[in-house]
Amino acid sequence: MTAVANDNACRNQENAISRFFRKFIENRRARRGMRDMLALGDHLLRDIGVSRFDIHTAMRSSVGSCGGRLAQLAEENRRSQVRIETQARTVRPYTVNEQVKLAA
Repeated sequence: MTAVANDNACRNQENAISRFFRKFIENRRARRGMRDMLALGDHLLRDIGVSRFDIHTAMRSSVGSCGGRLAQLAEENRRSQVRIETQARTVRPYTVNEQVKLAA
């Protein structure tokens, strides 16, 4: 019974080590991809929906993957752009002072 328990403990340790290295390699590949994105032109990055600042921010992010963080930033940029465009299209009513000035 003890030999089986020890054998399972070793397997879990190997899995933890292999998980660590797998995550390390994935993170390194993602950062390499981010560096490749920095080599793209500003117009192409704008078409994708990100800026150079977003890429740098995603690379410095310590939470989750940098690709996931970049996707979050791109979505936030898209939502803020929609909000700005919506506010620009809305026509605000004139205030009382502006109505008086227009009537004069």
